[in-house]
Amino acid sequence: MSTSAPTRPVRVLAAPGDRHDEILTPAALDFVGRLADAFVGRRQELLKERRRQAIRLAAGAPLDFPSPPPPSVPTSPGGCPRRLPD
Repeated sequence: MSTSAPTRPVRVLAAPGDRHDEILTPAALDFVGRLADAFVGRRQELLKERRRQAIRLAAGAPLDFPSPPPPSVPTSPGGCPRRLPD
């Protein structure tokens, strides 16, 4: 993540509450702005995919869940395999 200043300032739209100024310091808002800038591309991709899926489902397409993985043998805290129940 880049350490440069955000390209746009962060605006807090909520009404101020108790300790608001103590928590949402300029440094904290700068950090949130840098995070937003760093992930804006991925966020846009996910929102686009969400819209695509909503349109697909609204048109009547079924939900498509991935196949479940095969069962695996859980291990004990010591790393020894446990037996699966029959």
